[in-house]
Amino acid sequence: MSSSAFWDAPDLRQAVLARLPGYRLSKFQDCLPERFALEVVESFLLDVAGTVRWLAV
Repeated sequence: MSSSAFWDAPDLRQAVLARLPGYRLSKFQDCLPERFALEVVESFLLDVAGTVRWLAV
């Protein structure tokens, strides 16, 4: 978990994002392909880089 490669695994990303509420952060979010719409939510709600740094200590 302290490696950024762990968080980049498509199966893990999909599992984590599936558990997040359906946030609407932009009026254009519904126009995006699902992959990019999830990326918007992920980048807003999750701090993967901070998590990796915290776990590496």
